[in-house]
Amino acid sequence: MQSEKTDEILDGVIYSTMSELGPKPQVWFPERLDYKKILEITIKFTSYLSVGGEDWTGKISILPFPAYRVLGLSYFFEELPDNPSRKATIATITLLINENSSNFFYQNMDKLKQDLEALSEELKIETKRRRLVLSRFYFNLVEFIGRYEAIQKITDVKEMIEESGKNCVLLSFFHSKIGPKPFYCYPEGVLSEEQQYRTAKELELNFEQGFFTRSYPDFKVLHYYFELPSEWARGKSEMCLVSLIFGAMPPKETINLISFRLADAIDKLLQKPNISKGFYKVGYGIKDNLDEIDKMHDFLQNWVTEVYKICIEEYQETSSEVKLANILRDYNRVKLMEKLSEGSMELQELQQWISLNLGKNVDPLALIQPLVDSNFALVNEISGQNHIILLKEIQVFRISPSSTLEKLKSLEIIYPDLLELYEAEVQRFFRRYKPSLRDTVFLSRLIFDSVNYHIISMLREGGAFLKTDFEEAISKDVREIALANMEFLKDQNILAEIDAHNEHFILLKTDIKFMATIPKYLLAEKKDDRVVPDALGQALINISKAPDRIRNIFRRWFA
Repeated sequence: MQSEKTDEILDGVIYSTMSELGPKPQVWFPERLDYKKILEITIKFTSYLSVGGEDWTGKISILPFPAYRVLGLSYFFEELPDNPSRKATIATITLLINENSSNFFYQNMDKLKQDLEALSEELKIETKRRRLVLSRFYFNLVEFIGRYEAIQKITDVKEMIEESGKNCVLLSFFHSKIGPKPFYCYPEGVLSEEQQYRTAKELELNFEQGFFTRSYPDFKVLHYYFELPSEWARGKSEMCLVSLIFGAMPPKETINLISFRLADAIDKLLQKPNISKGFYKVGYGIKDNLDEIDKMHDFLQNWVTEVYKICIEEYQETSSEVKLANILRDYNRVKLMEKLSEGSMELQELQQWISLNLGKNVDPLALIQPLVDSNFALVNEISGQNHIILLKEIQVFRISPSSTLEKLKSLEIIYPDLLELYEAEVQRFFRRYKPSLRDTVFLSRLIFDSVNYHIISMLREGGAFLKTDFEEAISKDVREIALANMEFLKDQNILAEIDAHNEHFILLKTDIKFMATIPKYLLAEKKDDRVVPDALGQALINISKAPDRIRNIFRRWFA
């Protein structure tokens, strides 16, 4: 997870009021903020007050503003008038945060709400010094963000694919004169010529369409054998092999997701007329149809590049999300992480807590080992006793699907009502949404299911689909299961179906955000006795040595 710079996180803070004439921004800081931007954001938030007659006093709301590349967090409160005969005034304080810094919002939600409550009380009292009060709050928040950023750098555990330099895509075919032949490898220079030919030779061993894997001493491969129609080949088809090459084979769940994407890419390739002519540019001595051969040759190379982007480049992000989902899909582990976020625990104390709060039959090692293996926690000796220390919390929330909002804005000329209907649908959900441990586990299990994740990924990438087009675009391998799952996802407020302009659309209603965040005890103003920050520093030094040693400690303590 990348560290966020202070000046990139905080954009500004706005104090506004709502009168009979409508919303009005009263004070904002920094003063350089554009008034048009401030007014639009204020109007959007105060529009909540007119919907459904709901009382928003003391509540928090978050909305994305893609046009300004910010997220807004607003706190609603009442200001009593000097004249008792008048109604109370509704006021809001809005924090503007860079849209790429949503982690900061969600991780520090409790603190931000407490600070905004305190600020609202101060604004009620200091009516003639509101600009000063707001600017002081702004600079205090800047200071907190600086502290947050410093801790972020200390505890940031990078998630990298092993031997990422080996990751590439190779397309091979069966040359009628010389046999298996590498056609194109992307990125170029990753595999030697010998490695490419060694991979291509799998064409001599496999003639059944579909996936298979191979493990070589220097890399791992996910292969897919298929045939392309060909006017020039002896059997009227070209024998082809596309190979996804990794330094280390991804976990099964990630392989499933990659397989869906690769199968879709191959289906599209099969629909391209005369594409097999691209193999005949070199080695056949053909002098006719050269323009078409060159065109198909370039198309095949571009296709290999595209496969790399959708299956290899995006795999790291997918792998990380599925990895976090795997950890959080166990409710007991989520409860344990919540406890460890308060500070380190001695192992015997931890065992007693698990037995008392989660059940005597719960295996402590099974709960903790995934956290240790993923470098989210470690065991370190403190004053002669072994403690478990949480280095990172993992949180998951539902968020407004920003990619869908951006897509609908681009379609506003064609479908002017669709954006308004969609925003109303999303707002209705988030007015009542509250994150919970049970929703965390549910969302994690949802993402861990490869078919559900396939559906969500398609909607993230496409933004908005006509329902018939979306159903057609789903991979044939999972279409039947996916269509059955879609009604469930709709019931769970993941998907939305909207009728507009005589069309039936399907969109993401809520997206899912996973975050590896700093534990609460590291950000706390006052540390309790259980927190041992000095030991954390020593533990971080030993993090690369931790896993083997930890397993032995766990077995000794929890035998």
